[in-house]
Amino acid sequence: MSDKLSQRPDETRAKSIAKLYVDPISPYAYFYLKQIDRLDDLLDIRITPILFGAVLAHWGQLGPAEIEPSGVIPISIASGSPGVLA
Repeated sequence: MSDKLSQRPDETRAKSIAKLYVDPISPYAYFYLKQIDRLDDLLDIRITPILFGAVLAHWGQLGPAEIEPSGVIPISIASGSPGVLA
């Protein structure tokens, strides 16, 4: 093995390709796009904008805000004691 390869093995290795699907409406999109440059040394990131609501509609799924609550809340979450509030 040549000296050049043994001194800088990470520069000779090809980067893996990562596909990142981003919903620009998401409040979290800003935060992960601000930090994405931290992965530049490891990955070749390809960003594709999508609308999460359109993906849900295409597959006939409901979004988290569209699902009705079950009405059953475990009391143990609030009080630490076992039981169910109906």
